[in-house]
Amino acid sequence: MDAEGPWFDGVAYLQEKEPDDVFVAAAKSKTIGILGGGMSGLMTAHLLDSVGFYDWTIVEASGRIGGRVHTSYLNGSKPDQYQYQEMGPMRFPVSITYPNNDTIQILDHRMVFQLADVLNKQNGGDPEYAVNFIKWIQR
Repeated sequence: MDAEGPWFDGVAYLQEKEPDDVFVAAAKSKTIGILGGGMSGLMTAHLLDSVGFYDWTIVEASGRIGGRVHTSYLNGSKPDQYQYQEMGPMRFPVSITYPNNDTIQILDHRMVFQLADVLNKQNGGDPEYAVNFIKWIQR
């Protein structure tokens, strides 16, 4: 994950506070509910787990996780058949190239890409649970 991202700035700030063992034990003994299994909910669960908070539950209204990150495959096709439709604003551009060929990198979605990489490693590369993105094509 990006050690210079906004979430991690907060983690670094809290680490500087150096809470005592009693405070940490009391905090980690709490039960935490995470509303929604979209990218924000998954990131929250990942961050909690990474700092030793294990008593959390994601409450998701739908039958799947990923939120608005979703690819719908048509007619029961497989990913390698390229018969799909992106549902929701899921095609994240990584750069913009203007007609004069000036290219500006977009870093806003870097954390989403990094979270997808971490989740894919955690699920052992199982394609059924993979978080994949289709390349942004700018015209």
